Amino acid sequence: MNTTHRDLLLDQLNWRYATKQFDPHRKISGADWAALEEALVPTPSSFGLQLWKYNKILGLNEQGLSAVVVAAAGYRASGDNYAALKKVRFPKEEVLVEV
Repeated sequence: MNTTHRDLLLDQLNWRYATKQFDPHRKISGADWAALEEALVPTPSSFGLQLWKYNKILGLNEQGLSAVVVAAAGYRASGDNYAALKKVRFPKEEVLVEV
């Protein structure tokens, strides 16, 4: 199995952006959509690690928290005014909660 170098992984993750406006005229191809669906198969839930189990095991509900996975799929619209702005990256201390 190939591994991804730490710096390459972080560079790729920092490159990503939150699309604010999707292009309704540019559709995801059937082949690309099938690849996205196939990529979901090996995610943790396919190994019995459903989100509700994380909630229960980690006691997240009692803390007012919940495990969540959200993924938007689409192409950014050319008129997305936020695309050229500096990316916002919060310090990990503001994003992560250790339980």
